[in-house]
Amino acid sequence: MIGSYLGLTFAISILVQAGFFGFAASLKTDKVTDLSYSITFILLALVLLFDNDPSEPAQAVIAAMVVLWGVRLGVYLLLRIIRMRRDPRFDGIREDFRRFARFWLLQGVVVWVVMLPVTLWFSDPGGWGALRWPGLLVWSTGLVIETVADLQKFRHKTRGGVGWTCSGLWRYSRHPNYFGELLCWWGVFLFVLPDLAGWERAAAAGPLALTFLLLRVTGIPPLRKRAGERWGDDPRYREYVRSTRLLVPWPVLRRPAPRRELPGAVRPWLSARAGPVPNLPIDRPILPATDCRRRLPDLASVSRNGRYVAGPSGGPSLGGKASTARRLRTRSHPKRNSRTTRPPR
Repeated sequence: MIGSYLGLTFAISILVQAGFFGFAASLKTDKVTDLSYSITFILLALVLLFDNDPSEPAQAVIAAMVVLWGVRLGVYLLLRIIRMRRDPRFDGIREDFRRFARFWLLQGVVVWVVMLPVTLWFSDPGGWGALRWPGLLVWSTGLVIETVADLQKFRHKTRGGVGWTCSGLWRYSRHPNYFGELLCWWGVFLFVLPDLAGWERAAAAGPLALTFLLLRVTGIPPLRKRAGERWGDDPRYREYVRSTRLLVPWPVLRRPAPRRELPGAVRPWLSARAGPVPNLPIDRPILPATDCRRRLPDLASVSRNGRYVAGPSGGPSLGGKASTARRLRTRSHPKRNSRTTRPPR
C-alpha cells in the first residue's frame, strides 16, 4: 500500500506539472506557474482522501488542512501574478526550453516530497484522538500568520506603497509569510506523527525539505538579494534589516547606541527650550512606530549657527526663510515676544 501510494502521488504530481508546463511554454506565460503548485497539493489530498474513508474525522481533517492551505495560497498567487503580469524570477528562464522544463520537473518533485507525511499516513490512517490537537493548533496558527502577512503585503503594493513592507507583522519579521507556511507544514507533520512508526518517521523529510528550500534556496536568498540591490544604499533599509528578525515575528531588543556629545552650538539652543540636555545617541536613525521608511529629524542635522535644518530624511525645519519670517513677526508683537525665548546669539 505504501509503495503504491508513493508511486501514485509521484505520477500525479509530475503529470500535473507537465500539463501546465506545456501551456506555459507555448504561451511563454508565468500566470500558471504558482497556480499549478497549489493545485497539485489540492489534487493529491483529494485523491488520497477519496481512496480511503472521507467520513472518518481524522482523514477529513488532514485533507481539509491541505486543501484550505492550497486554495488560499493559489488564490493569492493568482491575484498577485495578474497584477504583476510578469514574474521577474523567470526572466531568462521562460525563453530557454530546457531550463523552463527543469524548473517544472523540480516543482513536481518538491510537491511530492512535501506531501510525504500525508501520503505515508494515508497508507495506514489512524483515528481521531487528543494527540491530533497540537498539530492542528500549529497548522491553524501558521495559516493565520501566512494569510495576514500576505494580505498586508498585497495591500501595501496595491495601495501605492513605496519601498519594502514594514508594517503589521512585517515590522517584526522580514519574512512572516514564510514563517506561517513552515508552521502549516510542521503542523501537518505533528498531526500524523502519532501514527508513524519506524522508517515512516522519515516523512519529516517533507517539512525539512521545505524549510531548507525557503531558508537556503528558492525563498529568502533571492528576495534578500533583490532587496539589497534596490534599497541597499538606503540607511533606513539597513536599519530595518538590523533591527528586524529574519523569520520569526518577534520584537528585537535594540542594543543602546554609543553616546556622543551634541555639537556645542546645539546644547545652549536646546537648553533654552527644554532645560538640561543629556548626551543623546545620534549615530543612528530614529524610527517611528508607524512606518520604518520615515525618519524623525536627525539631531546631527543641526547647523553650527543653532538653526535646526531639515536633512535628506525630511521633517520640520526651524531654519531658513520660514524661521526668519517667524522671528520678524515675533519682534513686531511685544506681547508675543515676551512669551517667547529666542535662541542665544
